[in-house]
Amino acid sequence: MYLNGFVNLKNEDKPMKVLKLICLTIVQWIKQVWWRPQTVAHAIKERRQQVVRNVLEAERLDRIRNPSSIWGSDGKLDPENEPKNILK
Repeated sequence: MYLNGFVNLKNEDKPMKVLKLICLTIVQWIKQVWWRPQTVAHAIKERRQQVVRNVLEAERLDRIRNPSSIWGSDGKLDPENEPKNILK
């Protein structure tokens, strides 16, 4: 039963409940510490992939907007302006 946000416990139940709460808090803290490096690494990986996607999308849109910058006046692909493969 909850009263004003606090658990209403019998006196004999309080030590076990407090001990259980402390143990669960410690376990949650250990899980967070354990997963933190993996979470950060995943976020960095996602950010790198997003940067690559943004560059590729910008190149694609540039080719759509300015096809003459890639294709020469003779209708052949200009090797200097060939799309770059940044995924290597």
